[in-house]
Amino acid sequence: MRAERIATSVYQFVLFILTWAATFILGLTPFLCAAGSLASIAAWLLCTYVYSRHATRLGTGRLWNFAATLWLWWSLWVFGELFMDALHAYSDVPLHHDAGYFVRLTGINPAVVSITILAVMVILGVPFVRVARQTLATEGFGG
Repeated sequence: MRAERIATSVYQFVLFILTWAATFILGLTPFLCAAGSLASIAAWLLCTYVYSRHATRLGTGRLWNFAATLWLWWSLWVFGELFMDALHAYSDVPLHHDAGYFVRLTGINPAVVSITILAVMVILGVPFVRVARQTLATEGFGG
């Protein structure tokens, strides 16, 4: 039974890779569905890096607290967006949600998409926790 589930998962993964390869040869529609989330992740990572390196120059006054609060709010927004994408992979009406539309176009199992998105959230949690800890140590977030 376990071997059958592993074989099914491997089959779905190979099917996913082949679907993506065929889609890139024929068109870019699934990539465009994922582009919004990928752009959000790239922008957040870039700004988190810049914030962690240069925000300490702002000192500990109001400008520092404003930058820290803005970064925290945006971080929670990005994580919320990714979480909603993971839920929307199971959407019955995928035309309103990129993740659901991506699932419909590629034919991939929605669980694979959701687990991948949740794994990305866990990976992004590492820089989030590190920068949040640095911010709190320098009296950010109104501390």
